[in-house]
Amino acid sequence: MFDVIVGGGRIIHGSGNPRYAADIGVRRERIAVIGTLSSKSPATAIDAQDHVVCPGFIDMHSHSDLMPLAEPRHDPKIRQAVTTELLGAGYTHAAGNHSSHDFITRTAPWFV
Repeated sequence: MFDVIVGGGRIIHGSGNPRYAADIGVRRERIAVIGTLSSKSPATAIDAQDHVVCPGFIDMHSHSDLMPLAEPRHDPKIRQAVTTELLGAGYTHAAGNHSSHDFITRTAPWFV
């Protein structure tokens, strides 16, 4: 039994291969199976027909440093499938202190 089945989506997984239609079976918060799962009964079913299903994107060049402070959920990025974001590349509004500054100057003096 699956906890969740995401059914009928167009899967793009970043390998460079063309997208394809399939179901995704999730068990204990991990993808367990990708394939045809229409005969299975999950605890939760998500209809992904006419949608793309893909891994979360990583935004390595972001200007969103203030957004987590102003809008912690950061919905615009989530709606774009960004699940990881690099903040503070150069200057940041993120909380820091003298010891964090010392750590950066010791480990990456070119960065300061």
